[in-house]
Amino acid sequence: MAVATNDKYPDTEMARQGTWQRLPTLVENGCSIGAGVTILPGLTIGAGAIIGAGAVVTKDVPAGAKCYGNPAVAVKFAG
Repeated sequence: MAVATNDKYPDTEMARQGTWQRLPTLVENGCSIGAGVTILPGLTIGAGAIIGAGAVVTKDVPAGAKCYGNPAVAVKFAG
């Protein structure tokens, strides 16, 4: 199971008042996301990207990138 979050600052006064803003995550076509991956809010995972198991994605992932780690880092680009 992977987790995508939508609230950058959970449990703040804005959240309690209901005035917080959702930050959607975009996962483009052909991605492979490993077990236990956490994707922080407001990020884009580019087409064909591969995210290794247990990675914590803190930045946008370019199309075709292969990433792993905490924080996730790109190790090789496809093509």
